[in-house]
Amino acid sequence: MKKYPYTLLALIFISLIALIAIPGICVKGAQNGILLWFNTVVPTLFPFFVVTRLIIELDICPDRLMPFYPVFTGMLSGYPAGAMNISEMVKRKTLSKENGQILMIFCNNASPVFMISYVSYYCLKDTAGRYIIWLSVIPASIITAFIINILYRLLYKKDRLFSYNQTNKIPAAYNRAGNISLYSLFEQVVMKSCEVLLMIGAYIIIFSIAANIIQLLPLPDYFSILISGLLEITTGVNLLGSAGAAFSAKTGCILAAIMCGFGGISALLQTKSAIKGSGLSISVYFIHKIICAILSGIICYVILTGYLSS
Repeated sequence: MKKYPYTLLALIFISLIALIAIPGICVKGAQNGILLWFNTVVPTLFPFFVVTRLIIELDICPDRLMPFYPVFTGMLSGYPAGAMNISEMVKRKTLSKENGQILMIFCNNASPVFMISYVSYYCLKDTAGRYIIWLSVIPASIITAFIINILYRLLYKKDRLFSYNQTNKIPAAYNRAGNISLYSLFEQVVMKSCEVLLMIGAYIIIFSIAANIIQLLPLPDYFSILISGLLEITTGVNLLGSAGAAFSAKTGCILAAIMCGFGGISALLQTKSAIKGSGLSISVYFIHKIICAILSGIICYVILTGYLSS
């Protein structure tokens, strides 16, 4: 019998007890996760995954624009599309691991549509300041990337960290469209996109169940909601919106900014699946996101202080 960490065994044992003792709560959490994945994640991300991956596989994007490609796609589509594209570029050696690690800070966030429409407008019912959370998270991620960039430059002793390798664009391990049929390439891209989406769905369901269980614990409302949001961002902001009068508008907005800045453990594990085999470090990314979450809360507080006092 293999030996596993006691924490892992304890989590499995607690999960088994929860499934037996409170099956209704677990089923409700699973249903919420499945509906979120099926109604929101699949229709939003699947076409985007296929198209953006085809662009990389077919080498359609001009060389001059290729370094900006993961920035553009990641900031538009949200988790984990940015990480997927950065991972592909690192595997192809068109982007160094150091560059990819930094780019993931601001290329792998919640999408603008999610933060502006879903979090601010739908959950927090904030029609006037619907852009505040987005204007908190994006600058926070850029500031975090800037700080890490300086640290990396000092660590690796490079005057210019960001560079794009055009001379060794595609390793021999990769099949090109010229070597295989376009249909076969399309099938490969669709299969890979489905694989990533299934993994995303599994994580969303697991952490939706965990967030539902946390609500049963005798914890202060703001604390249990924050923990739920740090586990699975959509569940957290939903609970934040449902809390209503329990929080001031300012407090709710700051908590939402922290959740969006971090992204949740669910998104973290989705990112881990997306960067598998690239050499990018999920541990380093985790530290970067903690910094980003703290800065998001601070920036949101500063914006709201000026906004409410005007």
